Amino acid sequence: MSDKGPLITRSKLREMKKEEEAAKRLRDAELQKEFEQKEQEIVQQYKKEKKKIGTVKGSRAETSNKIRKRSSFLTKAIVVVTILLMILFYFIFFG
Repeated sequence: MSDKGPLITRSKLREMKKEEEAAKRLRDAELQKEFEQKEQEIVQQYKKEKKKIGTVKGSRAETSNKIRKRSSFLTKAIVVVTILLMILFYFIFFG
């Protein structure tokens, strides 16, 4: 009755430690796999966003030149139409 042996032997401790390490490796592998899957989802999401936006096909300088040309054309057209209207009203009222 007074046999005071160890409650857990060294071999039992080693086995428990190996089991814990194996379980830890499995958890780490699962977490790594889950992380990679989420990372791939994020990459795919950004690819879709990038496709929606599209690529830039011109520079700002080209765009501003086009706008400037269009603006000057419209201004000239407005001036011509105004002059023609003035001539029309002149002939209607004084002609």
